[in-house]
Amino acid sequence: MDESGVNLGMTRLYGRGKVGERVVSNAPRNQGRNTSVLGALSEYGLIASMTVIGSTNKNVFETYVEQILVPQLWRLSNCIDG
Repeated sequence: MDESGVNLGMTRLYGRGKVGERVVSNAPRNQGRNTSVLGALSEYGLIASMTVIGSTNKNVFETYVEQILVPQLWRLSNCIDG
């Protein structure tokens, strides 16, 4: 199980341009909301994932475990056993 995050408003700090010319571009500084991605891997691959706008907190984590991860674990164990 892992949690990762990204800010979709971020842009590159470096660019390519013609030799001797400056590259000009807009680069917002951490504007927009963060997106968190939670996921779990098993020996069979990705078994449960959830994307949330904003950061992961206790409520988000508990919701992920109860509503996404546990049902997938039950489904996986039933497939393996039977």
